[in-house]
Amino acid sequence: MAITDPVVMQHLSKQERSSKIETVSIIMEKELVIAFRDDEENTQRLKLLTKLLKENEVF
Repeated sequence: MAITDPVVMQHLSKQERSSKIETVSIIMEKELVIAFRDDEENTQRLKLLTKLLKENEVF
């Protein structure tokens, strides 16, 4: 998981030759990116994070 500026993640994506970056939520005026590796453990983390953001009306 990563919470960062989108420019940083785009740079990493190019460096890693990956295009699997998805913006899940903007939590501040300054946009940040939350990135997870695609595995079962992180799928569960993403579900929990999404639930918490929705409950707190961040989404």
